[in-house]
Amino acid sequence: MAGMRPLLFHTVLLSFFVCGSAAAQVDADGDNSRPGADEYTQRVQAGIALLVAGDNGGAKSAFRDAIGMDGNRPMAPYYLAAASRLSGELDEALTGFRRAAELGPSEPRWRGRALQGVAETLERMEGRLEDARTAWQE
Repeated sequence: MAGMRPLLFHTVLLSFFVCGSAAAQVDADGDNSRPGADEYTQRVQAGIALLVAGDNGGAKSAFRDAIGMDGNRPMAPYYLAAASRLSGELDEALTGFRRAAELGPSEPRWRGRALQGVAETLERMEGRLEDARTAWQE
């Protein structure tokens, strides 16, 4: 694993995380939405599929579309932050993870993921290790 490039490693890791929810499954027609998913969730699922396929820009666009549909749900900001972090945009990622955490108090799973994203992103930022330690304690 040490020989894997960081972006490839994180993409593989994200795909394992995503596949657990079946969000990255795409059928022959290119439809990646699960039956019964609302439009917001379908857009997030499309973004996840694009991210797993290596289209970071397309994924970020899909996540932004979902945020435009409903800016009060944490799922799209979380995945937008994850995509930003994968592309090395750490300030944008940190802002996105913090936003997802703010939106997730009634959804502990998303809040927890977002707070973890904050801490992990801070670890990667120059001079922010002490901030990362503090974030891990939240």
